[in-house]
Amino acid sequence: MTPYRRAYRKITLFLLTLGLAIATFLLTCTHNFDVKTSSFSDSIAHTSLTKGVKSLWLNQDGKRLQTTVTSQSSTIAFLPRGSGLEVVECMRGVTSWMQRKITDEGQQVRYLKADEATFLYQSQKFLTQNVSLTLYNAPGIMLSLDTPTSGIMLKGVASELNFKLGSDQSSEIFATDFRAEVTGS
Repeated sequence: MTPYRRAYRKITLFLLTLGLAIATFLLTCTHNFDVKTSSFSDSIAHTSLTKGVKSLWLNQDGKRLQTTVTSQSSTIAFLPRGSGLEVVECMRGVTSWMQRKITDEGQQVRYLKADEATFLYQSQKFLTQNVSLTLYNAPGIMLSLDTPTSGIMLKGVASELNFKLGSDQSSEIFATDFRAEVTGS
């Protein structure tokens, strides 16, 4: 048997196994997920993680901007939606650092902290409630994952925050009932 034929057989076997696993999942699970409260009701196929770290980079005006999200624990679920699956991650103990811009003087960073957050993978949306937000300046261009203590320009809380990644490498943040204090710098 040629190497190509062996590789073809292995790939075919893998795809059949994967298809069988997905079909079994779809036939045996009941699904009910409430995105607003980030909770699962009914039984659902999912996986749980502890101490998760996610990093992503966006290109803005030729500069690479980093966003890092950490969580103490999270649950990832695969939910049937129409003819496909929606991947949803519910995180607990969430902290995030988002580079807003990089200049010759350093970087401007958004820092947020929340008890819970939900990330919808297909729509690239990050949703959270009762979140504290800080906007601060930091030296250099490398994102530091420390709690900001200096260079703070704005600090506040929002009852709800939505963060969405655009297809054009942009990001949008929407905060509801945002109350902040301008601290200077």
